[in-house]
Amino acid sequence: MNSSNKVQSRRNTSWLVISATGLFLIFFFFACYAKVRKESKDQVLIEVLLRGIGQEHFRPADINDDFSNHVFDVFLKRLDYNKRLFLQSDLKNLKPYRSLIDDELKAGSMEFFDSCLVIYNTRILENQKTCEEILSGTFDFTKDESIELDSKKYSNPATEADMKEAWRLTLKYQVLAKYSELLDQQEKAITEKDTSVKIKTMPELQADAQKKIEKNTEDWFKRLSKQTRNERLSSFLNSVVNVFDPHSEFFAPREKANYDIMMSGQLEGIGSQ
Repeated sequence: MNSSNKVQSRRNTSWLVISATGLFLIFFFFACYAKVRKESKDQVLIEVLLRGIGQEHFRPADINDDFSNHVFDVFLKRLDYNKRLFLQSDLKNLKPYRSLIDDELKAGSMEFFDSCLVIYNTRILENQKTCEEILSGTFDFTKDESIELDSKKYSNPATEADMKEAWRLTLKYQVLAKYSELLDQQEKAITEKDTSVKIKTMPELQADAQKKIEKNTEDWFKRLSKQTRNERLSSFLNSVVNVFDPHSEFFAPREKANYDIMMSGQLEGIGSQ
């Protein structure tokens, strides 16, 4: 891309970084995304973002290996906070990028980001099928089992079998928690003589609980599957910005427009105010 095209792209791309450490720092640039290739859009976006956090902010950041390590950790944590998608082998395959993200950003490359998405999208589909299979059966609540809920205290599963077992325990816990909630609601209705609540047997309540968890899990995977590349790119760029300043946020063009409406208190262009 020649220099005149780069200037035009910067004018037509919208993004926003807000620093809320007592002051707001806002960077805007505008790019006509429909007129340039994906690679060019990414390069322009990264270039202006790095210039904003590295030069124009009141506390410029050093874009180095240490910065890269933090971005790597933050982004993967955001993609898989509960460690129920990535296998340890996935993280091992991505590890070479750990100290290279700063170099990639400076070069306008998205290799780490795109490599993450390939693995991430594959794991979403695989684990969705695993959960459907688990929830098509029943759980044995007479068996004494335990689960660690603090993700800081356990690692990503080592194998696919370990991942399936982790999901089985997770879903069993969720069904049991929902069953307990429904049972409490029924007991309260009985105590208060609330005839609007249909009294059910324990097996019926357990079945209702499992149906609700099945629906919640289906909706969760559906939301993950519907996320676009641009939405995930926003998450990645937010990871970059947040490492630089935890109180800063990146807004994609559409999000930036919604923010402007929220801050101004009015909606322009469609006759509403």
